[in-house]
Amino acid sequence: MKRTRIAPSLADYPAPFHALLTDTDVYDSSCSPEARVVYIEKGGGYYLKRAAKGELHTEAVMTRYFHTKALGAEVLDYVSEGEFDWLLTSRVVGEDCTHESVLARPEWLCDTIATQLRALHELDASDCPI
Repeated sequence: MKRTRIAPSLADYPAPFHALLTDTDVYDSSCSPEARVVYIEKGGGYYLKRAAKGELHTEAVMTRYFHTKALGAEVLDYVSEGEFDWLLTSRVVGEDCTHESVLARPEWLCDTIATQLRALHELDASDCPI
C-alpha cells in the first residue's frame, strides 16, 4: 500500500483522534476517491478512514465481526460527526496483496488467496450481524 507522508491539521479531525495524530509520522494511504485513509505510525500502527456521513457504519459493524473471527483488523473507534464518518482500526501485521514483495510471488499469492477464500466459505456466519 502506497504511503505519502503528510502533516495533518488537527482541526480536520475529531477530538478523539488528536492524541494519536500528535508527535508521530502520519501518511496518506488512500486508494479511493470515496474515502481518505491515513496511516498513523504510533504504537503498532493505526488506520483512520474518513468518508461521507453514513458511509462507514456497515464497514465498522462488519470489520468488528470479522475481527471476532480472526479475519480482520480490530475496530478501535467509530465516530459519525458533522459531515463525516471516521473509522479507526489497528494495523494488521504484514503487507497487502499489492505490495511488490507479494506480487513478485504470483503462485504463492494465488495459493494464499485460494486458501483464505476456502476458509471464508467454510466460516459459520450464522451470527453475522448483517
